[in-house]
Amino acid sequence: VYRENSARYVPVKFSVRGRDPQSAVLEAQARIAAQVPLPPGYTLEWVGEFKNLEEAIARLTVVVPLSLALIAVLLYVQFNSVRDAALILAFLPFSCIGGVTALELMGLNFSVPAAIGFLALFGITVMEGIIFLSHFRHVLEHDGLGWRDSIDRAGQDRMRPVMMTCMAAMVGLLPMAAATGIGSDLQKPLAVVVVGGTILLPFIVLVLLPVIVDLFGRSRQELREASAAFAGDD
Repeated sequence: VYRENSARYVPVKFSVRGRDPQSAVLEAQARIAAQVPLPPGYTLEWVGEFKNLEEAIARLTVVVPLSLALIAVLLYVQFNSVRDAALILAFLPFSCIGGVTALELMGLNFSVPAAIGFLALFGITVMEGIIFLSHFRHVLEHDGLGWRDSIDRAGQDRMRPVMMTCMAAMVGLLPMAAATGIGSDLQKPLAVVVVGGTILLPFIVLVLLPVIVDLFGRSRQELREASAAFAGDD
């Protein structure tokens, strides 16, 4: 029997294997609430890793929106265009496909380290998007090419930088993703998310982003010029 804050308490400890701590504790809470009536004056408190996880999730609900807002501001500063910033933000959710798939294949649950991994993956995705979109705008303005020709040229010119950036992140975190030793349960989800995401990221940047740019990237003036050119060809 221990004492804390002038109250006696008895700690009951257990370990969780093969599932995430949050779901295990929630299930235990439901069973205890249904089967173990507490005498008057007694309370039950769930602490340890579960409490730390709840506190971390509460912090992430603040950190994630702030991170996305900061990314949006930096993109606007980079391109001086709300449209270009929105184009990169629009394909950010697609970068999660590789990370979610990797977690499923590795049998890992979503956790705080995995959430941090997704934030890191968002940063890599934004960097890759800037590499492509900034070069596309440069080609469009200075090389005298049409809209789709500029998209094709930007994809060809930036294929190697995009691939090298993804390979650097993937190779650097691959040992952590394959780790099985003590403490790997904390670092492994982060690495698995980033490695899985960077495997698909070149396809997303070089195939999906050009499609999004082609469909939604033109301003009204560019659309009018394209329509006039098309009418002139007819």
